[in-house]
Amino acid sequence: MGFYLPVIISFISLLGITFYSIFFFTKKKTRLIRNQILSGRKPFLAHWTYESANIGALQGKGSPFKFYKQKLSVIKEIYICTDGILFGDSLFYDWGHFAKYKKLAITTDTPPCLQFKIEFGTFDTETLVEFLIPIPEGKELEAISVVNSLYGKNTK
Repeated sequence: MGFYLPVIISFISLLGITFYSIFFFTKKKTRLIRNQILSGRKPFLAHWTYESANIGALQGKGSPFKFYKQKLSVIKEIYICTDGILFGDSLFYDWGHFAKYKKLAITTDTPPCLQFKIEFGTFDTETLVEFLIPIPEGKELEAISVVNSLYGKNTK
């Protein structure tokens, strides 16, 4: 038992450092992207504000936002860019260069949403994520423009 205790403590410490690094990197990257957008150095396709939308509640089982549902429930603005979505000052979800849109559509739900189904693939592995972004009232034409802009870039 004396040998296993230091190994277990080392393993738990390594996991803690790894998770902290991931979340620290995510927060730092989000701050950088937000500053770039607000200063005009990074273009965006849409800027939507919400009064009472709960983006976290709209996410289904395949959503990459399961760890951020509480933060997404209080988001009041998003920026949709060609390479990702900035959720207020909480998260920049980057789909990067290895992503292909399997589905990019506007739902007929209430409220209507942009439905993303993105496949990430490198070499032999593939991951499929799906999430919804509510479309604010009066922004339906802008949503169509966003879909058209994104769909031409990374379709499969």
